[in-house]
Amino acid sequence: MNNLNASKPKLLIVDDEPEIVKTLQDFFTLKGYHVIGASSGEEALSILEKERVDLALLDVKLPGIEGPEVARIIKDKYPATKLVIITGHLEEAQNLISDNLLEGVFIKPVSLREVYDKLSKLVTPSDTSVLDLKEKQGIKARVLMIQARLLFVEPSLEIYNNLNRYFTGLTKRGETYEMDVVTRQEDIAGKVLSFNPDLVLVNAAFFREYRGEPAETIMYNISSSLAAKLPELERLSKIVEAFCFKNGLIDIKWIEV
Repeated sequence: MNNLNASKPKLLIVDDEPEIVKTLQDFFTLKGYHVIGASSGEEALSILEKERVDLALLDVKLPGIEGPEVARIIKDKYPATKLVIITGHLEEAQNLISDNLLEGVFIKPVSLREVYDKLSKLVTPSDTSVLDLKEKQGIKARVLMIQARLLFVEPSLEIYNNLNRYFTGLTKRGETYEMDVVTRQEDIAGKVLSFNPDLVLVNAAFFREYRGEPAETIMYNISSSLAAKLPELERLSKIVEAFCFKNGLIDIKWIEV
């Protein structure tokens, strides 16, 4: 088994979401890669101290040392390792692009097929038996699709409409949310019972005393329109995404790749 892995290109995937790492590991293993996962920049650098890696796929937002800094350390200490960054905004990787430190950048949302097409151009697996099998039989990859019901406790319909548009747009990256809103604190209990949400998101700027029963609750603090505030939206969606993975609010689908 060790000899077989030695003949395959080695791919390091760095993301703080375990399910994302697992999905990418399964996918690229099927594609003929030897894949290692890491949940932080520190863990990725520790792995690189012990093993040669052909290519690293980094998320920008990581706990501790963030993706751009990890990328610079890798290029300084392990220049043969090719680097690809995944980010929500191009400007987060702009300095790395300007300094010619990256072989590729993906802007979220991105499909598994897009990632594979790019990486296959950078590193060609020497063991192509799995790829040959695809041509004969077809290969399916496991994709995790989030499905959840969200109830927003939000007195401002302007803010809610912006939240609704943003979360609806996440369908493109495999997150499907059914949403509703309640604007008055005295109506919350009834709406929770009638809508039966998986998660209640409460604007803490207006409803500081809400306890969240009987549904799970996430508090956010927004007091103005979010039309141009993508970082706040992304932070909230990241929290919701992590909650959904943790609580099994996912549907596993197998797709042809």
